[in-house]
Amino acid sequence: MFKVLLVDDELIARQYMRHLIDWEGQGMIICGEAGNGLEAIELMEREQPHIVIADINMAGMDGVELSRYMSANQAGRIRLIILSSYDNYEYVRETMKNGAVDYLLKHRLDAAGLLDILSKVKQEITDSEEKPQHLNYIEKNWSALNQDVARNYFKELLLGLEEQFPKIEDYFRHLSPIGARNLVVTVIQTSEQRGPAQGQTVSERNKRMRSILDMVQQGIAQTDNGIAVELEYGKFAVMTAFPQGRSENDIHQRLHACLQRIASSLEMYLNLQVSFASGPICHKFSQIPLSYSSALRDLAREWPAADSYIEQAEVFTLTLHQEKSLLQAVEQFDRFKTDMLLDDLFEALGSLPYDSPSVSNAVNELVQLADKIWRKAGSKDQDYVDDDLPLRYDPASPETVGSAKDRVKQLFRQLIGKLSPEPEQASYSPYVYSAMQYVNSRYAENLSLDLAAERAGITASYLGRLFKQETGVYFTDYLNQIRIDNAKRLIRSGRYKVNQIYERVGFSGYNYFFKVFKDSVGMTPHQYAKSREEPDGPSS
Repeated sequence: MFKVLLVDDELIARQYMRHLIDWEGQGMIICGEAGNGLEAIELMEREQPHIVIADINMAGMDGVELSRYMSANQAGRIRLIILSSYDNYEYVRETMKNGAVDYLLKHRLDAAGLLDILSKVKQEITDSEEKPQHLNYIEKNWSALNQDVARNYFKELLLGLEEQFPKIEDYFRHLSPIGARNLVVTVIQTSEQRGPAQGQTVSERNKRMRSILDMVQQGIAQTDNGIAVELEYGKFAVMTAFPQGRSENDIHQRLHACLQRIASSLEMYLNLQVSFASGPICHKFSQIPLSYSSALRDLAREWPAADSYIEQAEVFTLTLHQEKSLLQAVEQFDRFKTDMLLDDLFEALGSLPYDSPSVSNAVNELVQLADKIWRKAGSKDQDYVDDDLPLRYDPASPETVGSAKDRVKQLFRQLIGKLSPEPEQASYSPYVYSAMQYVNSRYAENLSLDLAAERAGITASYLGRLFKQETGVYFTDYLNQIRIDNAKRLIRSGRYKVNQIYERVGFSGYNYFFKVFKDSVGMTPHQYAKSREEPDGPSS
């Protein structure tokens, strides 16, 4: 039998719950009743119940204080269900943070709702009795692990992964102490040199970055709710919430004071100089990526104005959002979009001298990104770059920022050219070649024979006949094959789940993608993905 303790300062409410369901028939017994939190604590010590159902609003010790006591002293041994006579989520959220498993509104309380929650709690208790040791560790260390969850979700917000926004918002709004009101993103750049210093081991480097991150996090925690993440060596992002902010001016003043404290601490204890910039206040999680971009732009303008030591530090860094956009453009073999993104990246560097650290970082980071894309495509045994294209940064070279940009754009064009199954122009008429180029560069979009014909300047029926005559396949079959080839490439990269790929390569529905893939490859997408994990999997 599971023992249940009822806690409510209203006798009528306790009587209602006592007769609401057949407790014994459900494998439970009411072991006691209490009128407030203090009485409940005495009964818990004596009766050791499995479940406590407590009202949130009681005289004396209320449900919130009781949840704090249970969190500190019961270590999850007793499950708490909260009852509220009104939908005040600020109180409810506090109890959930303290370990309450769920809550019910009194005016909506019925037998079905109570049984539903109790059955879940009973199953949770049963499972916990057989819980592996590593799960006990998770419970004991939930505070630190919860911070890691918040950091991972914050990084996904910075990446602009829109499909994750509902899940992330639900987490921050209901489970995280940060909340979801008046959010501000700040980027902090320290004077720590890029990469480990001379003679510094990787372990020492990681320890130093952890020290900086911990100090930033402690600075936020003094007066505000927030989370800090490391973007790269020496650079950090912070999301701070001001749920009680009276005005924008009040929020900006409090944030500036917080950031000044952090800067002073880093200078005093770690001998680091700091520059920071914040984006506009966000009222929706979908605004976070734009706020982050705004902070990065402001930081880039502010950073060169710092003292001489900071001037030698890194200014340009490829942001998470920029890297994601470039990856997507290359995956889609979209030369135009890739060129446009690179133009935007170099635009901020146009006024800097070629020997500026910003330019060297820009060139080297983009070359490293191209190398990473090539490796992920599984093409390690050959090079994608012509021998006559010098890539690595040479500060002695008499080049301009513009010529450096042109070299990087040429690099990415060669990368796309080697990854793209583009046809040889001499083998086809200009019309068919134009259509094939169109498919290879835009296959992820909503393409059709009509669109390809309009682009080539001929009728769809004429292009369809020419295409079949010269290639031996119909236009739609060619389009599907290009999409399947790229789906296979994405599966081989290991970066996406199978059910995330079909839209990325242009299929409007998973069922059609599944059929075309199986007809083309001879196995389902999942079977192909599984075969790639096996030592002797197919190489195609």
